[in-house]
Amino acid sequence: MNIALKWIYKVKLDEYGDVQKNKARIKKLNSLRERNVSLEGQVPALESAVVSGLEVTCSGPPDEVMGYKLFKERVEEMQDEKIRVLSDRVAVIDSDLVEMVLHMDAEFYREAIGRAIDKGMQDGLTAGIKHGRAERSIADVAAFIPFAEGDYVAAINALRDVNFPLLTQLEANKDSSMANIMDLLRLEGPAAKAFEASQQQPSPEQLMVLIHRLDDHVIIGETPLAFSLEVAYNRVQRVRRDATARRLSLTDSILPLVEPLSAKNLTGEASSSAVLATAVTTALLTTFAQTDPVPSVLST
Repeated sequence: MNIALKWIYKVKLDEYGDVQKNKARIKKLNSLRERNVSLEGQVPALESAVVSGLEVTCSGPPDEVMGYKLFKERVEEMQDEKIRVLSDRVAVIDSDLVEMVLHMDAEFYREAIGRAIDKGMQDGLTAGIKHGRAERSIADVAAFIPFAEGDYVAAINALRDVNFPLLTQLEANKDSSMANIMDLLRLEGPAAKAFEASQQQPSPEQLMVLIHRLDDHVIIGETPLAFSLEVAYNRVQRVRRDATARRLSLTDSILPLVEPLSAKNLTGEASSSAVLATAVTTALLTTFAQTDPVPSVLST
């Protein structure tokens, strides 16, 4: 009997504990429901506050972003304009050089060779007259002119270096027919025309450009045309690389200024909008003022 009562008491006690636990859970659940209702009531107010803050904050940055885009486009236009002007100058220089080469090939070389031949003939006749008056033979030339032997050796070496195009053409056509060889000698026929066409193009090593002094335009030397064109080309490439480097440097300098305008940072306080706009505008003006223009092609 006592055992049965104890067992019933224990069962009731366990049921009572379960009831108390369920009451605590129900109470906690009701508390959570009330908190949830309270939070749901605060959601519209928070949404309204966030939207209002974003509207106030985002009212300024679009203008700043548009200003940055216009600034970047203007910088690119200036760089492209500088490169275009530089290319036009190089084209003018190339045209002047080609015109000068054609003039030298048509007039200067012929006149220079003719004068050299006349000078050599006059010197030879003068030397012959002097030797005749002195009644001296060719064997006494070395005693009469001490440097005659050196001049003779130099003349022979220079003669070996002279290019005779006709001999070269005859050697190249040594296996041709006799008719073609005779046409070459008479400067007639297709072979002669091909030879004349090949001679109209001067050798690059023979083309020289005079170097003038800037203040009085006095000729102080000469330089090969190929070297001058190479220098001009290298200078153009250097200017283009400098322009590209300046554009990349300008872009790298502006990117940190644009990051505050991102969507992540636009959710900040509305009061910081004016300060941010002033800082970005000042930084852009400072960067633009420090940017050097593309150097001219004539600068060293």
